[in-house]
Formats: sequence, C-alpha cells, structure tokens
Amino acid sequence: MGRKGHGVMAFGAFEFDLMSHAELTCDKKSKALLGELGIVAPDSGGWALTGHFFIRAPHVDVLQSWLNKRFPSSTPKWNRVRFDRIHEDKDLSESVSRILSYGSKMPSSLFDVPTRSTKGQQRQKANAKLQNMATAFYGDIGLSRANGAAFDVTAAIVQWAKFIDRVGPKMVYYSIESTHAQMWLSDSEIGYLRSQVDDSMDLIEFRRDRCIPDQRQTHPKLAGKKHKIKSRPLTYDAEWKTMTDCSKLNPEVEYPDLTAWLLKNCNL
Repeated sequence: MGRKGHGVMAFGAFEFDLMSHAELTCDKKSKALLGELGIVAPDSGGWALTGHFFIRAPHVDVLQSWLNKRFPSSTPKWNRVRFDRIHEDKDLSESVSRILSYGSKMPSSLFDVPTRSTKGQQRQKANAKLQNMATAFYGDIGLSRANGAAFDVTAAIVQWAKFIDRVGPKMVYYSIESTHAQMWLSDSEIGYLRSQVDDSMDLIEFRRDRCIPDQRQTHPKLAGKKHKIKSRPLTYDAEWKTMTDCSKLNPEVEYPDLTAWLLKNCNL
C-alpha cells in the first residue's frame, strides 16, 4: 500500500485456538482452510490462528484486492480475509476493546467448567473433551509414556499456563508508525482543508510531503532535502499535536504551514 501512495493504519490482536483432530476436520472454516493450504490435519490436532484488526484505510478496495490475492479462497462462499464495518449500534471504544481482548483471551473450555461433578456430568464431559486433545499438548511421544485418561481439565490448565509463560512478552508486538504514516495530516489540518475545498476532494488522501491539491508532486520546500524520518514505535507526540493545530487559525486570513513539522526532521 505504501508503494501505491496509500496509507493504512492497523492494530489488533491474534487469537490462537487449540483444536483437536476431530475439530479440525469437522469445523467448516477449519476444513476449508486446510483444503486451501493443501494440509492434512495432524492426528495430534494443532493451533488455529486468526487475526482481528481495527483498520483505517481510505482505499479499502485496493487493500481488499491485495489481501484476496495474498490469501486466496477457493470458493466465493468463504473468505480467508473478511472486512466488517464497525457496528452502528456500538460505541467505537467498545469495538476497539473487543478486538484487543483477543490478545489476552483465555480458552473457555478450560475455565468455564465446574470444579467437581454435577448432575449434568459437565466436569466429566469437559475432561473427556480435553483427553481427545492430549496429543496436541503432549505430542504422540509424550502420550506413550503417560496415561491419556489422566489428562483432564486441571492438567490442561497447567499446560496452557506453561504455554503462555513460555510465549512471554517477547511475542507481543506493539504498533509501529511507518514513515508514510508520518506524512499524514492531523485531524485539525484536514478539517481546515475540508473547509476550504469542495466536496469532490473528500476522498483524496492528503500527504504532508505533497502539493495540495496536486498529490503527485513533491512540495517545493522539501525538494532535495534528506529526511531523517524512519519507522518508530507509535507514541503520543505532544510537539506534533501543537505544531499541527489549526483550530485557532482564521481561515479567512491565515493558511497553515503543512510542512512545518516535517521540516524539523530534515537535514537542511
């Protein structure tokens, strides 16, 4: 997308689900994915990985087309990548919180079962289900040395805790702000421009290093200058917010300097 001059912001979490051989071969989505990848479900089961991301992309059609080519689906009835709009009946923060919750998701099959036997034998059913997945935790070699029937909910919780501890914070990645993202204008600057142009420009993705309204030419102030800008962790930049604030400008007599912040990061 960057090569095409289109910006994308994405953040979210990966959801991992431990599935038995029966689940991998019976679940419709799992069967479709295995068939798409040409993989036979292992007898020991395995992990199914799903990504949930909140995306800001002005050119969604370009992004969706690229993802469909990168992650193809053999049937139009099932897509490996699905785009859903934010629900109108939900608050934005609720939608964001729901996506981020996948990062700390705990398997309900381990923690939502009775601690002892009940009339409905829910504990025994949970133990039996986990015993079918014992090989996914231990592997075939481990089971040959252990009693498979002894692998119950308690043992699964121990193995899950060990897995989470082994993964640790090294496998947690934070959002990265690309150099292209740093070319975006602030909400304040965009608001100013929107107030000065007609509605036909609403779909244009303005960039700080481009002439306005011609987004194909480099701004004269930046021509020939070497940028220090590089990808960095996404952090709150108070100076950037101050330098790009157009809320107090009088649109009748003042025009914002859209390259001021960028010029601070150039070797003049």
